[in-house]
Amino acid sequence: MTALSYVKYRASAAAQPGMGFFLPANLRINGNTVSFDVTDGGSGDDDLAANGEIRDPGGPAQFLGAEPVPAGGLAPTLALLMLLLAAGAWAQRHSRRPS
Repeated sequence: MTALSYVKYRASAAAQPGMGFFLPANLRINGNTVSFDVTDGGSGDDDLAANGEIRDPGGPAQFLGAEPVPAGGLAPTLALLMLLLAAGAWAQRHSRRPS
């Protein structure tokens, strides 16, 4: 599945600025024209400040179908866990202790 859309760099009061991308809620695409509303200091205004200036980073995006990432099952997960535990134990044993 492929869809052409428009995404904005995340800046919203509900999330920390710079935490990814989102679709504007009132996005309208008509041919080669894109329109949506942005309120000064609101969601989509990158500085989140009602200061008379709207910083509006965004651009066209094409979404491709998601492919699942194979997890490999329980055995590789346990092997990774054991490796991480061994690395942590080694690092703790070889760390310098303050005098």
